[in-house]
Amino acid sequence: SEAIDHLDKVVGEGFVFTITPEMMGDDGQSPINLDDTEIYLIKGVFHQLRALIYAVITYNVDIPYYDLMEEPDSTYNFPWLAQDASFLTIRSGQGQSLQNAHGDLNAVLSSLESAITFLQSDTDTENDLIQPDEGELTEMLEAINDAQSILSGPYSIEEEITVDISHFLNNPPANLKNILPGYTITAGPQLTWDATTCDAWKDGWDVTIGGLFPDFTTEMIFEELSDDECSNILQGFSFDDGGDE
Repeated sequence: SEAIDHLDKVVGEGFVFTITPEMMGDDGQSPINLDDTEIYLIKGVFHQLRALIYAVITYNVDIPYYDLMEEPDSTYNFPWLAQDASFLTIRSGQGQSLQNAHGDLNAVLSSLESAITFLQSDTDTENDLIQPDEGELTEMLEAINDAQSILSGPYSIEEEITVDISHFLNNPPANLKNILPGYTITAGPQLTWDATTCDAWKDGWDVTIGGLFPDFTTEMIFEELSDDECSNILQGFSFDDGGDE
């Protein structure tokens, strides 16, 4: 964050850092200039790293591996997998982390766009590290524009599939396990669904995955699931034998 703040103060001021032949240990080498093109790219890398860090620290993924170092006995009921357990819930104090990650991902694209815009207008590129290639730069700007559209709101990738990354990152599910219908895990371990009918089980799913796929419906997801298959699912799932067929 401090690096990003410092780089924000550097860009747009006309600064050029020259790596001299002496620095490179080769007097025959031409100097290399780093200007706003490279600085914007470095800034984009830091935004990308920070976005990744925000994403990693958002959800509690702590697993009690000491409990699992030796095979648990038959009475162990995997309490950390219970639907109301803290595993896969947003960590305390990290409610804004995915929203911050979304902001940084947008800043990555803005930094790339600024780097290209500066490079296109740069009239002194003789010793610059990055040289302009108008055809390639045009393609990159088009790709950036597409990526910005994907990040900014609902985006159709196929006729029936819409992705809304912005909604998911700005309104993330507090508990990812609630995407599933209600369930209970008992010793074995054995997963048992709370629902007693197929319709109730289907309705218990958040088929949009927290709004990531806003157009998904229960009918769309389960249209090929037969009544017999659904009834078998309702019988539960044993982790030891791979589940009931």
